[in-house]
Amino acid sequence: MSAFAQAVQARFGRTDMLVNNTGQGRVSTFADTTDDAWREELDMNYFSVLSPTRAFLPMLRDAAVDKTASIVCVNSLLALQPEPHMVATSSARAGVQNLIKSLAVELAPQRVRVNSILIGIV
Repeated sequence: MSAFAQAVQARFGRTDMLVNNTGQGRVSTFADTTDDAWREELDMNYFSVLSPTRAFLPMLRDAAVDKTASIVCVNSLLALQPEPHMVATSSARAGVQNLIKSLAVELAPQRVRVNSILIGIV
């Protein structure tokens, strides 16, 4: 991710907006979700926000000098409306929603806006 951020900076000179978007709909209940499946779900959902944000945050802070920079995180309605047949995905999405709110509070004084979009079935 760092190499990608460096390539973006070399080509465009700055980043004003970052969109974090990844995920899957793992269909499983608590009883049939393995430890490895839990780890995979949590790792994918959290690090799809953490890694790009860490890599691009220096450029976003630089862009915020002129105007407000933005991070948009695509999440799922499962963050607020969990489904029992998608227990790992629902709980990971809820944790990511909390992370996004925390980032919004932390980065607001630096003029970096952080938003979440909760999508349903597409």
